[in-house]
Amino acid sequence: MIKNYFMRHAQVFFFSLGQLSRTPIATFLTVAVIGITLALPACLYVAIENLQRLSGSWDSNGQISLFLKRDVNDAAAEKLAVKIRALPAVSRVNYISRDAALAEFKQLSGFGEALEALERNPLPAVLVVHPAAAHAHPDKLQALLKDLRRFNEVDIAQIDLDWVRRLHAMLELARQGVLILAAGLAIAVLLIIGNTIRLAVLNRRDEIEITKLIGLTQQKGLTLIPLRIYFTPRGHAKVELALAKGKKQYDRRETIKEREAGREVERAMKDKRR
Repeated sequence: MIKNYFMRHAQVFFFSLGQLSRTPIATFLTVAVIGITLALPACLYVAIENLQRLSGSWDSNGQISLFLKRDVNDAAAEKLAVKIRALPAVSRVNYISRDAALAEFKQLSGFGEALEALERNPLPAVLVVHPAAAHAHPDKLQALLKDLRRFNEVDIAQIDLDWVRRLHAMLELARQGVLILAAGLAIAVLLIIGNTIRLAVLNRRDEIEITKLIGLTQQKGLTLIPLRIYFTPRGHAKVELALAKGKKQYDRRETIKEREAGREVERAMKDKRR
């Protein structure tokens, strides 16, 4: 039984390969469609993950600007920068002095001549704090902002979290969309494969029935008997088969007894007629 089982599976395997080789274009297109369907969600998910990691490495990703008080000199500002750099949630800190801030403002604003008329520099020194990638989430940035506001040297601490929240919301929405797309495509692939198998079974229904009958002949007492044979104009032969079950020993004895009894009755009837 086991040998016959493996032989049948080997026959079906090579028969399937033969069918695939006879239609190479259709086979290639089918395999390509299934491959793209399975690979597309994975590629999109990897792209979203890489985009999220990339956004975490951007310099402007939720950077915190600390505007220092006017009485804080450069030495005190540098000491504060060293303290902030030691925080585990901080990646790096850039110090912009009052003079550097004024020079940058003159260059970007276009009001250089008007600013030169001022008696003193109105801009404060600024510490630009860049959070670590692991703390780029809006909630963690908000917690870091509260910690930085506790320093006495800090006058104003601000951060633009709106675009950070929007970015994380869009990434999360895209991730959920990819998961839904993957589930839908997986269901579609399963339905297509199931329908293909069903059509293949229907096309080979007669062959499967004959195979079942041949397999039943392996059981004791069952025999496959040809009843009729037909020949088509193309030279093909069609055979009508029947599965017969042999009688057991006690059934044969009963049949013989009935046959003998019938013969005795026929003899008695003939004797009376004479």
